[in-house]
Amino acid sequence: MPDQAESLRELKRLIDTVSPEQLPVPEEFLSAIPSPTKYAAVAILVPDVTGGRISPLQKWLPALSKRRRPPTVWDQAATLSAATTLPDGSDRLPLMIHTDSAAGPLMVLPRQPSPIALQARPVPERIRFLRQIQKLFASSSEIWITIPMAEFRAHLPLLHATDAALVLVPQHPDAVLKSYEAVKSVHLSGYFSPISLAEAPAGDEINSDHAVERVRTVAKQFLSLDLPPFGVVLSGIIQSSPISREGPFTRKPGVVLAYDFLHAFAERVLYPAPEDRR
Repeated sequence: MPDQAESLRELKRLIDTVSPEQLPVPEEFLSAIPSPTKYAAVAILVPDVTGGRISPLQKWLPALSKRRRPPTVWDQAATLSAATTLPDGSDRLPLMIHTDSAAGPLMVLPRQPSPIALQARPVPERIRFLRQIQKLFASSSEIWITIPMAEFRAHLPLLHATDAALVLVPQHPDAVLKSYEAVKSVHLSGYFSPISLAEAPAGDEINSDHAVERVRTVAKQFLSLDLPPFGVVLSGIIQSSPISREGPFTRKPGVVLAYDFLHAFAERVLYPAPEDRR
């Protein structure tokens, strides 16, 4: 008996062949994106540690989202939903899943193909993906995007579209070194939004407060970079005024207005920056 799902996919391919979907060109798609985005987007940088494991994000959420509505999580680092990740070659449209955490129920977008992999796809596929992302996040009040430092350069288009970056300080003997390396990489990539640190959950074997302060001290000494507390960073993000999309189409790589995540990310996927091609 033929597989029903495969039969439906075959039917969709037939329909698309007979009556292809009408998609906008990149300029039209970008001009139609509401701007500013109604929610803030925060990058959660997950250091690459050898012989260790980062605590699941469920353990970090209660301390980070106190008195706040739990965010929607885009889990590129697979800290929540490793079993539901999609390989870079997948042509499936992204879908949300539900999961529980100590901070309450979460809406999670599992790991998707990396932004660099998306840039290599035909333009219609990129627009379909971006349009789906826009729909999935429509009811969100805040987006947290986990980014693995092991694939840092492949996620630059996603990082540079966010309003703030949070570097995790893991439960690991190399916490200070690995977290400082993550801070340095973000800073030197041309990231202009605030950078902060997340303290390890209470009860971890290392003194997380001490590790966080050491990272702050080293970042100040060698990068002349202040790392304010995460709560201060979030409260300092102010929604920008609506942006006019009339007139000539222009791009400003690396310059992201607060709450302009959707437009900034879509622009970088459709028009890759020179550093994306290295």
